[in-house]
Amino acid sequence: MSKSSNGPSARGHADDHARRSTGARSDSMRYSRTEYAKVVALQEEVSRADGDYQRLRSAYLDITRREPGNEVGWP
Repeated sequence: MSKSSNGPSARGHADDHARRSTGARSDSMRYSRTEYAKVVALQEEVSRADGDYQRLRSAYLDITRREPGNEVGWP
């Protein structure tokens, strides 16, 4: 069976094909190495913060279940 030029794999390279066929470059749409490194670092930081939040939330819910009279469980 032959590969079709339609579908998800075709969309991933559409810009490359357009650049080759027209000769135009679109470097402004790409991150520089520095910008990319910052984005990756921020994504990792957000991931760590989300993990911290989930652990604190779990501990909070555990305390409210085990100790209903605790001040943490008050509205």
